[in-house]
Amino acid sequence: MKNIFAISITAAVFLLTGLTVRAQSNWTFVLFETTVTREDIPTSDENPTERRFYISNVVSLPGNVRSYQFSELADRYFTQSIREPLKAKGIIHRYYESDVDVDCGSSVAAKSRQDAENKLAACIEDVKERGRVSVYSFVWNPDSVNGSETVAPTLIFRSAESPNYQPKEETVTAPKQPAANETKSTKKSKKSKKPKKN
Repeated sequence: MKNIFAISITAAVFLLTGLTVRAQSNWTFVLFETTVTREDIPTSDENPTERRFYISNVVSLPGNVRSYQFSELADRYFTQSIREPLKAKGIIHRYYESDVDVDCGSSVAAKSRQDAENKLAACIEDVKERGRVSVYSFVWNPDSVNGSETVAPTLIFRSAESPNYQPKEETVTAPKQPAANETKSTKKSKKSKKPKKN
């Protein structure tokens, strides 16, 4: 009986430990290295491709999400929230699966949020030193796995030699609407009165 009781206690402790591990958060961030061009500008010596990095904020993912799934989730979000909306405006991104780095390629998981923030800051400084680059930050919202909203990236660094392709300016001419307080009577009063004949 004692052996059975001891085994039961050991099993219970093991299960509780497992539940605790699953409940813990994974503090992480992701880095995308992309090659950017503009649809209407042929690549040439005068218009080279842009080496553009996108780095997310630190996010908390559930403990039951495997590390290899981080990049998949981030890529899906990035594609729907940034890549596709910019493609519709003529900005083309090209990258491969190997260009998506979780925690800037570190194999050691962050122990806390502050640890992840420190790694993020170090990653940004490292990317800045990678030659002719543009570096953007973006907000990764893990609750929106499918990237239902469009995200506006923020340029945080650009080397002097790097091109920086932006969407073509969209000019929208809206029909002129009458002022809210302008009525038919006021419109009539604005008409110039004809001089009376003597």
